[in-house]
Amino acid sequence: MLHVRTRLPQTTSVLTSRWLRFASSRARALVYTDRGEPTNVLQGLSYDLPPLKSDEVRVRFRYSPQNPADLNVIQGSYPERAPPSEIVPKSAEGKPYYIAGSEGFATVEELPKGDSSGLKVGDWVIMGKSQQGTWSSRSNLPLDGQFPIARSSSSTLSEIQAATLGINPPTAYRMLTDYETLQPGDWVIQNGGNSQVGLAVIQLAKEWGFKTVNFVRDRENIEDLRQELQELGADHVVTYSELADKSFRKKLAEWTGGAPIKLGLNCVGGQDTSNMAKLLSPNATLVTYGAMSMQPLSLPSSLFIFKNLKSVGFWMSEWYKRFDVNNDERKKMTDELVKMMEEGKMRAPKAEIVELKGSDEDVGRIAREAIKDVKGKKIVFTFPDE
Repeated sequence: MLHVRTRLPQTTSVLTSRWLRFASSRARALVYTDRGEPTNVLQGLSYDLPPLKSDEVRVRFRYSPQNPADLNVIQGSYPERAPPSEIVPKSAEGKPYYIAGSEGFATVEELPKGDSSGLKVGDWVIMGKSQQGTWSSRSNLPLDGQFPIARSSSSTLSEIQAATLGINPPTAYRMLTDYETLQPGDWVIQNGGNSQVGLAVIQLAKEWGFKTVNFVRDRENIEDLRQELQELGADHVVTYSELADKSFRKKLAEWTGGAPIKLGLNCVGGQDTSNMAKLLSPNATLVTYGAMSMQPLSLPSSLFIFKNLKSVGFWMSEWYKRFDVNNDERKKMTDELVKMMEEGKMRAPKAEIVELKGSDEDVGRIAREAIKDVKGKKIVFTFPDE
């Protein structure tokens, strides 16, 4: 049975002081020695952390989301690989361990003597680099891999918002700003409209005055989903079967008043994306950032010849590699996202909090069961204080 907590704890200075008072070198993590299906290879492991090096910081992870890419990394099918851990002793067979997880929210527990990074004990940080092994209770991490979250003393930013700040909202932000110069009133179309990135696109577009048409899978409760997305700011929510209907193009023209559609965002692939791309205006851009259908992206040649379509790809990890934690554009983006969250303009994702507690065997089993039963839910791991 999963250890699940759906009610999130309050963010208080009492909690922060409790974390600091019991700072420890004891750690636990979700690890693997061989790449493969996460439900087969993932296990819990407890160990002692070594003393800090001069270029490291000790952090206590509070919440660590599970993203689809995390599972692909464990499987070995993702372009990035987790590095062998230098802080976990090798297995009984002499194999190095890999600590899973790439996104997470942590607090600073300890800094090296003479540190000049500007970090302070108690600071909230998210990961400034990928593949730092966030599915753990605490860790020694590179100082230059931590991105502090700027908050006021009265900040309403929740811990779950902080934990999910590093991947999905920035992906939406960059795709809406980096490829087309959009103005208030301009139209954007996207598939995967109810994905975590899709929800961020809807909320950012509403804040910036853009109009969105959002395509989603057919389902029994489609009207409930339409209402949910429209409450977030979606202008229109359309199923893929409605998109495939020849009459839809006329309906879209009525919605837009014939205004051009400059930007399309794709995380699906396959025929549904081909149908969506045909709605784009001449000189528009189609940005692909995922392939949920596991089908190839196939676009008619006519879109390139007669419409001069630009088709590009986006990968948040690659963007982060070009902009370190001290980059002004990165700080501007994160500060803007945090402000929207604090002002209630971007909601926290609906998440199922999975507590990893008990023996190491229990922790591994709980995690594997959660991953096996994910079914589109947003899973967030937490290691409670023990």
